[in-house]
Amino acid sequence: MLSAFYFKHKEKIHRSFLGLVVAKCFQAGNWIFNFLYEHKLLRTKDIGSAIISIGNVSIGGSGKTPFCLFLAKELEKRKIAFSFVSKGYGAKTRIKKPFVLSEGRGPKYDAKKASDEAVLLSHIFPKVPVIVGNDLLQACLIAKPFAPLMIIDDGMQHRKLKKSVEIVILDSIEPFGKQAFFPRGFLRDSLTQLKRADLVVGYSDVETQLRRYTTAPFVQVTKTPINAESIANENIAVFTAIGNPKNLYHTLEEVGAKIVEKQEFLDHSFFDKKELQAFAKRVKAKGAKYLVCTQKDAMKVDKSWDLGLQIFILEIELNIKKHQNTFNEFLNKLAVNYDN
Repeated sequence: MLSAFYFKHKEKIHRSFLGLVVAKCFQAGNWIFNFLYEHKLLRTKDIGSAIISIGNVSIGGSGKTPFCLFLAKELEKRKIAFSFVSKGYGAKTRIKKPFVLSEGRGPKYDAKKASDEAVLLSHIFPKVPVIVGNDLLQACLIAKPFAPLMIIDDGMQHRKLKKSVEIVILDSIEPFGKQAFFPRGFLRDSLTQLKRADLVVGYSDVETQLRRYTTAPFVQVTKTPINAESIANENIAVFTAIGNPKNLYHTLEEVGAKIVEKQEFLDHSFFDKKELQAFAKRVKAKGAKYLVCTQKDAMKVDKSWDLGLQIFILEIELNIKKHQNTFNEFLNKLAVNYDN
C-alpha cells in the first residue's frame, strides 16, 4: 500500500525534506538489520530443506510473480517436485498462523483468505502444494513434508530463514531503485546486498552496472503477452491493484491497445462491485470495448459480477532474452542438487 502511494506522489516526495529524513532512517535501520546477520549477532535457522527465494531490493511490482511462474514451469519440465510458500500479503482476512492453501489439488480458499498471489499460483499449478503464512519460517516447516524443494516469494529480506538459492529480480523501469531508499527512491534493501544473490534477473540489460555490486550470474528476460490479439488496436480501460502499474500500461500500449482510462487501486486491495460497475459505465461511454486487468487482479473479481463490459485478463509469459546458457546451467545445477 505504501508503494501505491509512493508511485502516485513520488515527484513531490523526491523533493521533500521529510522524504529525505524518512529515507535516511529507513537506510539506517536496514544497515543495522543486515549488520546483525552478517556478524552473526542474529542467526539464521536451517530447517534442513532446499529453499529457493525469489526476492528484490526495491518496492513495488518488480516482476517477482511472473518469474516465479516461469521458474515453476521450468522445474516441472525437469520433473523436479516443489511447493510454493507465500506470505499471503494483501489477504483480507488476517493470517494468524500459516496454513495449507493447496495440497496439490487446487486452492481450498479464495484470495480474501489467502491473497491474490497465492491463489493465482494454485490456479496455474493446481498439482503443486501451496502454503501461506506471514511467518515464512513456520510456513516452510509446514511445507517441508510436501516436497524436497520449496519456492518462497519475496524472501530476500527474511534473513532468519536459511535459503539454498537467492534469486533477485530487478525492476524493469528502475532496476537500481534510483539508488535511494524509500520514499526518496525505490529501495527497500541496500544494493550491496546484491552480493548475496546466486542469480540476478533483469528486464533490461544492466549487467555492466550490476557488476558494481555482485559477480552473480545475470540473465535478461522479456515479458510477452500471450493472448493480446483480442485487444490489439481496441479501445480499452484498465483497472488494477498492483504496486507499479506503469509496466502493465507499457505492455498494453506495445500491443497496440488504446487506453481510454485507468483506474488504480492500492496494491493488493480488493475490488468493489459497484465501483467497478460505475467505472465500466463511464468508460463504455468513452468507447471502451474491454475492461483489462492482470491475472492477479482477476483473482479478486467475482465471476458472477455483471459489470456491463467484458473483462479481459492479460496473460504474460517470460522468455530469456540474454544469457540463455547461463540460465540453463543454473537449472541444471538445481536438477542435480534437488531432483528427487
